[in-house]
Amino acid sequence: SASPFELKNCLAHLRSFLEGLHEQACKPLANTAGITNPHKWGETTVMLRNNAVLSMQEEKLVTSLYTLISDEGVHPLIAEREYARLIRNMAIEYGLLFLTKLEKAGIELPDKPLNV
Repeated sequence: SASPFELKNCLAHLRSFLEGLHEQACKPLANTAGITNPHKWGETTVMLRNNAVLSMQEEKLVTSLYTLISDEGVHPLIAEREYARLIRNMAIEYGLLFLTKLEKAGIELPDKPLNV
């Protein structure tokens, strides 16, 4: 029996999870290229696409998911339980897919998590 505020907070955490996941994945790519690790959502996603970590369709999927969380769940106060459950499950499954792709590509995430 979560309140709308608690559900909204849950969605904000899921959005932060996606941001942190991409930022951590960019760190080894940036180190290899000798460039600064991007920290903003759009920049990290572009870097992952440009380095063939994400396909164009995967980039569209996760960008749409992020936009959906931002526009429909975090900013307005309309985060109903079913909506929060759907987004949570989508974020979990995307995270699993993404981590599996990183492992297959031989990209290791930093041992120490970044501050998100």
